Amino acid sequence: MVVPDGEPAPRGRICFDVDDTLINWRLQARPFAREVIAELHRSGFEIHIWSGVGRRWDVIDRLDLRPFVSGCHTKPLYRHRERLAEHGIQFVPDYVIDDYAEVVEAFGGWWIPPPAHPIEDDRRLLDVLYDIQRHFGLPQGFRNSALALQPYGASGDGRWLEARPAPT
Repeated sequence: MVVPDGEPAPRGRICFDVDDTLINWRLQARPFAREVIAELHRSGFEIHIWSGVGRRWDVIDRLDLRPFVSGCHTKPLYRHRERLAEHGIQFVPDYVIDDYAEVVEAFGGWWIPPPAHPIEDDRRLLDVLYDIQRHFGLPQGFRNSALALQPYGASGDGRWLEARPAPT
């Protein structure tokens, strides 16, 4: 598939939430945030960062994610699908990662609990990477970087949530 400007279409559009997903309440990055997002970007995914409190370029820049991010958005906090255009989002996410299950249920993706304490021990973004790779039929692990984390046992936290039909 090719998009109008001649560029290949992304494998999928993935939206990451910020608070309690990429960072904790102390503004500390969840381990592997940059590595997972870089891996997904290099695998052909379009990465978007969104937050219910507004555009979070400050976090994107603090985590050095700008080279991998296609967009930064304000996330709709209710009527999620219906309000995408109102927030300037011109696509429906193919997969979302969020600590609020209702957002994940609106689009499909991974519900992730807030970062474990101590945050240095948190491995939940690896669960996200592996689930996205499984969901899109890709080999698991870091294929586009020097990181090698095999074998990896899932944390057991978080879960895939199927998108629910919007109420009529």
